[in-house]
This record gives sequence, C-alpha cells and structure tokens, in this order.
Amino acid sequence: MNLNNERKINEQRSYSIDLVKGVLIILVIIGHVLLGSIESNSIKGFIYSFHMPVFIAVSGYLLNYRWLLDVGFKQVFIKYKNRIIIPWMIALFVYFLFHQVQRDQAQFIDDILREMLFPFYHLWFIPGFISWLLMVRYLGRSKLLMSNIFIISLLLSLVTYIFVKNIFSLSFIHSENMLIRFIHETIRPYYFVFFVLGICIKEIKSRFETIRLYNILIVSLVTYIVCVATSDRIAIAIFYYLFNLTLITFVLVKAARDSFPSARWIEWLGVNSMGVYLWHVFPIIIIKYYFVFDNIILYYILNLISLSSFFIMYYFLNRFEISRRLLFGLN
Repeated sequence: MNLNNERKINEQRSYSIDLVKGVLIILVIIGHVLLGSIESNSIKGFIYSFHMPVFIAVSGYLLNYRWLLDVGFKQVFIKYKNRIIIPWMIALFVYFLFHQVQRDQAQFIDDILREMLFPFYHLWFIPGFISWLLMVRYLGRSKLLMSNIFIISLLLSLVTYIFVKNIFSLSFIHSENMLIRFIHETIRPYYFVFFVLGICIKEIKSRFETIRLYNILIVSLVTYIVCVATSDRIAIAIFYYLFNLTLITFVLVKAARDSFPSARWIEWLGVNSMGVYLWHVFPIIIIKYYFVFDNIILYYILNLISLSSFFIMYYFLNRFEISRRLLFGLN
C-alpha cells in the first residue's frame, strides 16, 4: 500500500510526526551501519546522543493517554498485541535462530528465555516501551497530576542514568544480578522522562513559543558539547537531559503545528517505522558476521546494497496483509 492510500485511510494522521519518525529511522540505520564505538566515532556519538530520546518522546506523544487511564489492562493488551507484541516476538525468534547458528554449544530453552529477558541489540525498545506504558498508566491511575508524573519520571531517569553510567563508581553496577541487568539493559528507566514529556507536550503544546525554545536548544546543545569535550561526567548527565528535553519540545511542538515541509518518502518511512526498526538490522549483521573487511569503503558499499535489497523486499511484503500484520505491525 502506498503513502497516498494510507493518507486516505486516516486523514487525521499527522504527517509532520511521520516525517520526524522517518528522519529518526534514517538516523537509527546510519547509527547501526557506522563502524566504531560511540566514543571513537563522533558522528555515531552525536546520533546516539539524541535519536532514541526523541523516538521515545514521539511514542509518548502518539499515546492516547486518556484512553489508557480509562480502559482495563485487557483492552491495553488487545490494542498493542498486533501492533507491536506479535511482530516483536517473531523478530526476536528470527534473530534468536540466527544467533543459535553462531553458538558452539546451544541450549535452546535457556537461550530463548535469556533472549526474551535481554533482547538482541535493538529489540530492547519494545519491552522498554511496554514498561514505560505500564509505569505511566500506574502513576496516572493513582490520580497524580501530569506535572507530578513528569517530576517523578525526571528523578527516576536521572538516578538510573547515574547508575548506568556508573558516575560515582558504584561497585554493584557491575553485578551479574539478573534483575539489575534486566532493569538497565531492557527496561531502561533512564529514558522514561522522554516518554512522559511526549505525553505532556501533546497536552500543552499551544503554550510554547518556538523562538524561545530554539534559543534554549542552541545554548543547551553547545553546553552539552563542551561538557562532552571536557569529560565532566556529572555535567554531561545534566546537560544530556537538558539538551534532549529542549530538543524534544522544539521538534514535537513544530510537528504538532505541521511546521515541517512534506517529504513523502521520509513520511513513508515514518508510517512503516515499526517494521523497518525491527528488521533493518538483519542485512547489516549479515554483512558484519560473514564478511571481513580490510577496505572500509567496500563495507559501506555492501551495506548500501544489502539495505537497498531489504527495502525492495519490505515494499514487496508490505503488499500482503499477513506480512503487514505479523511482521510489520500494520493493519
């Protein structure tokens, strides 16, 4: 189904939001293709400094918060079962099988359970999303005001970010305790404030002045870069959040007002962001697992070819209802 048909199906869809999601998916793919660590590759480090916070905030923005508080848990499960849970479980199993082939000693049951607790690479996002959804639902049904929920989420995020980055050299962070690993590697509560901020912006977007936000954004970005350059870990933590909270507010307010220009192929990526997010890693890891490169240019050329093939296959499978629903989470 092409983008024009999808527009006819849902005239209420925000195409600026789809544009933002499409840009973020492009950044996700670039971040996964780039060689080197976040610390050694400055482009990768810059992308990773904001692309997931903004993606998570968009998820919060698109959430029907009032509906979430009014319905029972069963209705919540039914809504997200086909949209994210089933496609995620299928993707999890496919990537798991790929890993089983690589393992010398495979224990199927133990390995699949471990894979569900600690999903492969990018697949942590879905259990993370579900956990943020349940946390905000619990806090909202506790009759807390959204301002109070935001403060709680900010404190929770800051504290867990300090633990994850081990700012104060806390020894238990290196523990192999499964619960600690599950919280930090899968649930990732240090992202929770961005999810809540997305909900907040949807409620009060008309109160923001974009010019003032733009000025704050520039100042926070410059300050964050200076902190990274000086390696002051506490300052980095503070301005990481300040920069991302400002960036998210600026982007979502402009998107809510449809202030971004239209770009249909990027919007298509935004509409299909779930399916692309789940499956784009597969051609990348095939290149990384089965090819050894002395020539970096060859590595990027092969990735370009494999990703082009992936999108051709995606477009083909997107034409069939069963693959749209089971693999990509589309109705």
